[in-house]
Amino acid sequence: MDLSLPIDVVENISEKDFKEKYFDPQIPVVIKGLTNGTFAGKNWSLDYFKRTMGHHTVPVYDNRNPNKGSAFTQADLQMKFGEFLDEIRKEGGNNIRMFLFDLFKLNPELSKEFPCPDLASGILGKLGRMFFAGKNTTVRIHYDIDVSNVFHTHFGGKKRVVLFSPAYNSVLASKLK
Repeated sequence: MDLSLPIDVVENISEKDFKEKYFDPQIPVVIKGLTNGTFAGKNWSLDYFKRTMGHHTVPVYDNRNPNKGSAFTQADLQMKFGEFLDEIRKEGGNNIRMFLFDLFKLNPELSKEFPCPDLASGILGKLGRMFFAGKNTTVRIHYDIDVSNVFHTHFGGKKRVVLFSPAYNSVLASKLK
């Protein structure tokens, strides 16, 4: 049984329309083109991050860890960011990933390269987090306990995202503990 629903895809939406049509009623939307005209949209790539930040040591999570079913896991290993990026590019994929990582803290210049769009201004403009993973990496189903609105900006590769309506929060929260 296919329970999927279409999600609107828009380009260049006004802040007012975004708030009225999507944010206030909590309806997901794909907004294309937000990186157009930014340094990040033209230059950010795995090669760019390796060249500019590859020397930093970063926390890495391994999906083969038997405790990966818990939402409260510690990083499985530490490695240089450049080595991590080389690993996730390997053909066939792998099981390692980084999530909720604040590269902006390591390199404040990144926030100038991709300023937070007006649509996500306010506190979100100060909370940039990044997720990196290789081909075929999966992340367990999870419920964000802070019930945050995620402004996900995708820079490369393919990603499949499954969203649940806030109406199911109580069911998901109890099943995922």
